[in-house]
Amino acid sequence: TDDSGKPMPDAWRTFIADCLQNGEWPVWNPYQQMGYPVHADLQGPAWYPEALLLGGTIGQSIYVLQSLVIAYLLVAGMGMYRLAKQFCGSHSAALAVGVAYMLSGFFTAHVMHQYSFISGAWWPWMFAAFLRLLDKPSWRPALEAAVFQFLLLTGGNHTFTIIGFYLMLALVLVRGVQSFRAGDRRAALRLLLHLLLFAFASLIMACRVVHAWWYSAPF
Repeated sequence: TDDSGKPMPDAWRTFIADCLQNGEWPVWNPYQQMGYPVHADLQGPAWYPEALLLGGTIGQSIYVLQSLVIAYLLVAGMGMYRLAKQFCGSHSAALAVGVAYMLSGFFTAHVMHQYSFISGAWWPWMFAAFLRLLDKPSWRPALEAAVFQFLLLTGGNHTFTIIGFYLMLALVLVRGVQSFRAGDRRAALRLLLHLLLFAFASLIMACRVVHAWWYSAPF
């Protein structure tokens, strides 16, 4: 709470909102850890579109934070529904999986860790798009997966990106081996080109996060 007893939301988001509404960019935070570059904090949402949009307009409050928690729960459930539907094709089964996911122990345990909460919400969306990219390589699923990867990089915890990379690499290797065994090298090349599009688009959109990592790595 603040000095008047009013409940306050996440400290990172509050600082970012204060900076934006004062006409400043959230670069250096003098209030935490004896001062540190908040824009280079890979767990802070200094480059996350939602945090910037809300911070620069209505600001942050405990009510905004609570609304975001509910919204991300719905995003997580819909994303897992979409991912499960790709596997089983059954509406009722996918709905049950989506509800079970959004109400699982992961979200109840990490409701105070917003970066993990955001990661869990966008993960199934990213993997649903990535699996469509593997099945039918084209620019649309490649860019769709890149958008969700961008949201994971800017608003989520980078641990999820690292774990996701290992899983995606395994899926790509399996699909590549299948293409070569079938003698379809054109399909393998097509997949490789669209995977490069996915990686390039993700890095371009999240270039500020990459710069922040490069900036803070020596320290």
